[in-house]
Amino acid sequence: MFHVRNAGTIDLRDEDGALLRVARMGGCFGPSDYERKAASLDGYAKRHYTRDEVERLAATGRVDVLLLHDAPTGVRFEGRGRRPDRVSDAAGLDDLVARVRPRVCFFGHHHARVDADVAGVRCIGLNLVRRPGNLVAVEMAPRGRDWSVLGEWPQAPHR
Repeated sequence: MFHVRNAGTIDLRDEDGALLRVARMGGCFGPSDYERKAASLDGYAKRHYTRDEVERLAATGRVDVLLLHDAPTGVRFEGRGRRPDRVSDAAGLDDLVARVRPRVCFFGHHHARVDADVAGVRCIGLNLVRRPGNLVAVEMAPRGRDWSVLGEWPQAPHR
């Protein structure tokens, strides 16, 4: 288990020395806090990410796996939850995905198992714990950009 600071990265190496760079952007979008500096947030506002954090993480360059709390702008949640057919408006995360070009991006927050394409990057939304699609195992080739889904638990209904 590793801790990755918000808007940070960690480099992992396998036994052959192949590098896997993982990046993290926690928090959800808060329109009133997005333009503030992260260091100035306190109390409830600390649950939001900020533009300066997005810019700092985007400046790190390409990553292999991007972990987001919120879904990038434009991700559709069709027929799920109390607000069916909604679209994420989480500012800056779509730009972050486009700039760091991860091999795969995972997000939560919306409590729905979805697949989305953001700037040509496959993004996987994870469900609540113990609900279909809350865990997704992927296999990544040590070199290159190829990867595949090995399985999900609990098994998601066929889409």
